[in-house]
Amino acid sequence: EMTLRGDDAERFAVGGMPAYPLTVLPGDTLEVPLLFAPDSLGEKNAALTIVSDDPDETELVLALTGSGVLPEIAFSGDVLAFGVNHVGGAVLLPVSISNVGFTALTVNDISLLGTDAGQFALVDTPATPLVIPEGGAPVEFSVAFSPTSRGIKIATLQVSSNDPDDSPFNISLSGRGVAAPAFANILLGDVLYNTDVPVSVSVTADTTIESVLMWFAAPDQPFGSADTLTTAGDGVYSGTI
Repeated sequence: EMTLRGDDAERFAVGGMPAYPLTVLPGDTLEVPLLFAPDSLGEKNAALTIVSDDPDETELVLALTGSGVLPEIAFSGDVLAFGVNHVGGAVLLPVSISNVGFTALTVNDISLLGTDAGQFALVDTPATPLVIPEGGAPVEFSVAFSPTSRGIKIATLQVSSNDPDDSPFNISLSGRGVAAPAFANILLGDVLYNTDVPVSVSVTADTTIESVLMWFAAPDQPFGSADTLTTAGDGVYSGTI
């Protein structure tokens, strides 16, 4: 007969064996399938005892050892903050998925959730299910923020895997959509040569204006380098062309 003993004997099993007694003819070999199913991390030990009619070794004891391991998913970060972006524009931020565990990691699904999920998009996302072996290279893709309206947008990037501790793993996404600055038309009309004409232009925006550049050129001529207007404080910029 064959019996299992030891502190972790319940984690091992003898599988696919016919009923006892077993007869092994001279010169023959009997393969014994052993199963190991750890229920926690760490080393597991047991002993397989084989009792037979061998006069020299009536009882043969084999030491059994195995280790319980888990995959462990890791990310480049748990927050993606896109900041301010113009309505209709697009900003991309990278995402990296790694396996820092001791067995293969299977990524089952990568998705976007939340009220504003439509304001974000997955770019170059790998097909799932995706297997990252132990010590394998990280998998990289991007998330794009393309606001269709003004205001703060919030969503969640959710990744499901076979990591028992961190599935699903949620990454917070946030960004703010703003309207592009709107300029009033500049209508100068006819201006005498070498005559100074003051011009005031109003610009409206729902974000901070850090600098103002102005290009000018004669009719049918290419634009030259830009002139930077200087700030006079309180949102007023001035310059001379």
